[in-house]
Amino acid sequence: MPKSTYEKTLDKQMKEAKKQAEDAARRNRAQSIIDGQPIKNGLRILDGNAEQFLKIVLDLYDGSENNYIQGDIHNIPENLKDSY
Repeated sequence: MPKSTYEKTLDKQMKEAKKQAEDAARRNRAQSIIDGQPIKNGLRILDGNAEQFLKIVLDLYDGSENNYIQGDIHNIPENLKDSY
């Protein structure tokens, strides 16, 4: 049986709410990782994995104003793929 307009709207809202919750959880996780790094002389010190990942991201960045990068998961070392 086809979904009614109400059901379609409800499904769409639920999907959007789930996406927003996942995005918020990802941001919170990233913030907790950043906050866990030590600060020395006013600078946040990255651990080795964070430094390696940052280098990969910066190598992919093309300098565009939209701050968007596109890469391949195969460019990320195995030890960093599941570290989140």
